Amino acid sequence: LANWSTGTTVGDSASPITALCGVGNDLVVIKTDGIYRLEADGTVTNLRPELAAFGHENFGKASWQWNDLVFIPMRRVMGTGNTLVDYP
Repeated sequence: LANWSTGTTVGDSASPITALCGVGNDLVVIKTDGIYRLEADGTVTNLRPELAAFGHENFGKASWQWNDLVFIPMRRVMGTGNTLVDYP
């Protein structure tokens, strides 16, 4: 992982972080309002903005990284189960 030396805002400050997963030089930040990628240069990208509509206090808890994939357990919403987010 890269070294970050300054503070960075990721998503809504009122939404708590529920998991952090390191992938390559990036940090995947999972919060109750979505999934974000923090790159080494400080760029923040909301990877799944549509998830904000389904946010809840346990979203992303117990997430894990394996190889270049991040696995995010999700409660069942609209017939979905665990979601596999392919990390480019």
